[in-house]
Amino acid sequence: MDEILPACEDYDLWLRLTSQTTVALLDEFLLVRYGGHKDQLSFQYPAMDRFRIYSILKLLSSHLLNQAQRRLAEQKLFIKWEVLRQGRVKRNNWKEELDFLLDSVMIEGLDSYFGIQMQKFLLENQNWI
Repeated sequence: MDEILPACEDYDLWLRLTSQTTVALLDEFLLVRYGGHKDQLSFQYPAMDRFRIYSILKLLSSHLLNQAQRRLAEQKLFIKWEVLRQGRVKRNNWKEELDFLLDSVMIEGLDSYFGIQMQKFLLENQNWI
């Protein structure tokens, strides 16, 4: 478990599991989902996709993916990044430097200087208030 993630830990876990092993999907429902309660994490943390972006970047930096998996992870990353970007553009809160930061992280990895800056941007709540 990634102790840094305040939410979306299940997403992070499933990314790591499914990158290394096949998982079967059952046709029966084993879970009852409900939402809208006040203590739900989506009320506590705005822009939850930022945590998913972090998880995808972490997986891409792990070098555990084959080429096909890497392409799929990058596609999902860019989709989620664009959603995050559009939300901040809508609120006049986007800086073009963030796109360059993402490009640098894709080259240098999450453990690089750029990766550390990306982690701060994505994970620190004061960036999202």
